[in-house]
Amino acid sequence: MRFIPKLGLETSHGWGLKGFTRDELDDIHQASLQVFEEIGIRVDDCEEALDIFAGAGCRVEKKSDHGIVKIPAHVVEDCIRWAPSTVNWKGRHPDGDYVMEPRRISYATFGEMVNIIDPKTRKLRQTTMADSGDIARLCDAMPECGIVQRPVASMDNPLGTQPVYNAVSLFENTSKHVLIGPMNRANFDIIARLAFAHVGGEENFADRPMFSCIVCPTSPLRLEKDCAEMIISTARLKGCGLLTGPVPLTGTSTPVTLAGTVISANCECLAGLILAQLTRKGTPVFYSQVGTIMDMKLMTAAYGAPEMPLMSSAIVQLSQYYKLPSHCTGIHSDCKELDPQTGYESAMSAMTMALTGANIINGLGSIELGLTFDYAKFMLDIECARNIRQVVEGIPVNDGEKALNIMDEVGPGGQFLANRHTFDNMRRRSQADLFSRHSRRAWEDLEKPGLVDRAYDAANEILDNYEPNPIPESVREAVREIIAEYEAAQQSA
Repeated sequence: MRFIPKLGLETSHGWGLKGFTRDELDDIHQASLQVFEEIGIRVDDCEEALDIFAGAGCRVEKKSDHGIVKIPAHVVEDCIRWAPSTVNWKGRHPDGDYVMEPRRISYATFGEMVNIIDPKTRKLRQTTMADSGDIARLCDAMPECGIVQRPVASMDNPLGTQPVYNAVSLFENTSKHVLIGPMNRANFDIIARLAFAHVGGEENFADRPMFSCIVCPTSPLRLEKDCAEMIISTARLKGCGLLTGPVPLTGTSTPVTLAGTVISANCECLAGLILAQLTRKGTPVFYSQVGTIMDMKLMTAAYGAPEMPLMSSAIVQLSQYYKLPSHCTGIHSDCKELDPQTGYESAMSAMTMALTGANIINGLGSIELGLTFDYAKFMLDIECARNIRQVVEGIPVNDGEKALNIMDEVGPGGQFLANRHTFDNMRRRSQADLFSRHSRRAWEDLEKPGLVDRAYDAANEILDNYEPNPIPESVREAVREIIAEYEAAQQSA
């Protein structure tokens, strides 16, 4: 057969979802501008932030311990334009770099869980600094993880110091870009010094900014003192990125309606972005939200609820509207152990977020309302993510994919199994690693452990054998000196 190629054919480039029309996105944006100009943002006890806003032409109404900032529309829209749309989020080693651009989808763990199912004993316990490092190694080994978000709290260290010890464990155990929440400006400064040690000095950080700062504007419409100060410090550290991730809960900290919650969260995201851009134009910003509904019967934040991916998808679409990198909460479950609920909730959420085009979908390994990390769920989430990728990539239609020449070669009534074309392309199709596709008889003959046991075994195999890019001893010594100085300061405070 002879084929003449077609020219100028419109293609899909994968499948996706569009929950809002352009008119609806414009409406949300206009409503957000109205909030900024007429209601304003509360900034707590941070004169530095209030001065920055005032210097840009915002109206600042000062109270005894806070200020209300009214932001003109042109300031909002200028700041959105100043933030870069495509960012190379660099790790401590080039192998860990991740270019975040539209429709590039990746995954991460949820942030700072306080409990863990121990992978050896299978018992629930509090998280430690060692757990933080182990999970970072697991993420480092997985190509599905574009960045490493601080997964658990170092509960074996004093409250308030945990972010610093998290940073030590994360920087050591991954080459990928790290997202970490310092909690306050003092911790940010120490974490920055740790990063400088890994990249060969402060003068090299702008070329290899290996971490970004997580801040959580408070719903409704509030930048607390520590949040505002961390935004300013992040923006002043050239190259350092910022994630603004409010935690709206419908009916409590935001309106019970989803549209009202989305507008509130949008303003909170933008408030952090605006302060960052007014501090230094071009500061890279992840556009994010990590909220959900409040279950009014149980008074719990329901991370497995269907509204959670709806809210996150709305923020992703707004990030695309504003041409900003996105990071949203997904692949969560409210279950307390791995059961059918886990699979239903996680897959529903992750598929929705991936089809919307989120750059980072966080929640790998998360159960129990985002409080507990489970290694088996992490491994199953990774397998789910691989299958979702197959769906989102869609079905390309071109002369090579139509394979008419192969059909002609095989002919009616033939078979494709032994054809070279099948051999050359078979690895493009999805593979089952932990999930079972065996026939019942083959499955019974294998006598393998159950799915959850297989997932724990796979995690333990990585923990026992995988090593990230090594750190020079000179860097380890510099880290030890910084931490010794930090601990001495803590003891004398």
